[in-house]
Amino acid sequence: MRDIQNAKWCSIRPIFVNIDEYIVTCLKELDNFEDIIDSINNIVSTRHKIAHGENVSNLTLPILRNDFTNIKLFLNKLKEIFDAYN
Repeated sequence: MRDIQNAKWCSIRPIFVNIDEYIVTCLKELDNFEDIIDSINNIVSTRHKIAHGENVSNLTLPILRNDFTNIKLFLNKLKEIFDAYN
């Protein structure tokens, strides 16, 4: 679990591939996939900075809103993919 403590895309992608590479293929179909991955990485990095007392003065509500909106799209797609397995 230590490898995914700070679960950026590069850490969670291999987990999805180990389950089924089709998951990653489906996720990449999202219109703004690269922006979504950036949002995941931004939120993880921000959490890490806060936890370690680093500067997050560039953080704004619009940035957070955008990142969480993108992550919600990602999670909805992921749920759709896993629901299809049932």
